Amino acid sequence: MHPTPVETAISNEAIEWFSKLHSGRATPVDYRRFEAWRRRSPEHAKAYADVEAFWALLDEPAQRVFEQEEAQACLKACIDSPIRKATPPVARRPMRRAFAGLALA
Repeated sequence: MHPTPVETAISNEAIEWFSKLHSGRATPVDYRRFEAWRRRSPEHAKAYADVEAFWALLDEPAQRVFEQEEAQACLKACIDSPIRKATPPVARRPMRRAFAGLALA
């Protein structure tokens, strides 16, 4: 079943309201206008609730992605730290000897 043009318009309005209210730039007037819009009909209230529910579903995976990116940045910072770079590459010497041995063979 496809949404009607009216349902699509209401859904788009709900998305616009959600974006505005979560942008960090909404004013008290915006909140009052939103409440008036939402109370205008049960369809408006449902459309906004649907947007909130959809956003909540996206929030968990988005949080996991953020945490992974944060962990990777921390790992990179640890690897690139001046302390780590100052330590001599001791582990490479046995590998060089192995390669030299193979080259002679």
